[in-house]
Amino acid sequence: MGTFPALRRSLGHHCIKKSRSFKFLNPCVDSNGHQYQTHRNLLILDSLSSESVRLRRLSDSDSGIVEVVLDRRAAKNSIGKEMLKGLRDTFETIESDVSAQVVLICSSIPKVFCAGADLKERKTMTSSEVQDFGNSL
Repeated sequence: MGTFPALRRSLGHHCIKKSRSFKFLNPCVDSNGHQYQTHRNLLILDSLSSESVRLRRLSDSDSGIVEVVLDRRAAKNSIGKEMLKGLRDTFETIESDVSAQVVLICSSIPKVFCAGADLKERKTMTSSEVQDFGNSL
């Protein structure tokens, strides 16, 4: 039980949008009435970033927490080949980092997390490419 309050305090400062299930967070309210959290510490951008996936490490008392940020606005974060490669590279980097204790996956797009597979891209693939892509997911 001792770990949960520390994790709860840390997550309370780093979750972007308040979830109804997390009543313990102290939200900020924007002009539309949406509740958001503020980031307490400076985020350090890693050199490993793809066009649609970014890895950020939190600093100071939040060291050990990394954020994987989905950022493919035009496609509402739908997962295509390039995003899948970015996710794979990011998770390989996190896996080899012994200082990474918590991984938060979030979206840079308000009200959107991930639209699923990119069906427009999938339409251009052969059936074997679709199968390989699905297996890679």
